[in-house]
Amino acid sequence: MDKRKDLTVALAIALLGLTIVVLGTQINLGRIRDPIGSRALPIITGALILAGGLFLAGRRLIRWKVDPAVVPAEGTSDEPDVPASTTRSLVVWALCFAYVALLEAVGFLILTPFLVAILLWIMGVRRPVRLGLLTVGAVVVIFGVFDILLGVRLPLGPLDPYIGYIG
Repeated sequence: MDKRKDLTVALAIALLGLTIVVLGTQINLGRIRDPIGSRALPIITGALILAGGLFLAGRRLIRWKVDPAVVPAEGTSDEPDVPASTTRSLVVWALCFAYVALLEAVGFLILTPFLVAILLWIMGVRRPVRLGLLTVGAVVVIFGVFDILLGVRLPLGPLDPYIGYIG
């Protein structure tokens, strides 16, 4: 890995922190004043990000002459049998967006088993019994915890007249 990329990323992080600080100072204080104010959180957060970026950039500059221009990459490469796949991750993103778009109309109990089963299939669960048990178990646990235990009303879609509010 080229250490100039490290320096560029560190400076970009510092610039982001500075931008957050500047934008935080422009927040309207409102009519009710308090000791901390509505500006404090973004200014403190931006200052911490700025400090972190400057620290990383300074560390890279100090070690610039000691380390070679290109340092060995950290981490491990992909496993030989399970390579990373951009297509796979994009399919998962598309499925999640479709799930959110269809959830209200189709309902949690109808749509979620399909999503869970497809995601498990993408992750390599291929045995039908295991796939079915994990899918049904996940839907039952999620519905039980959120709808019944916590009282978060999940959309039931066309099943709403038949099931109604359980929790």
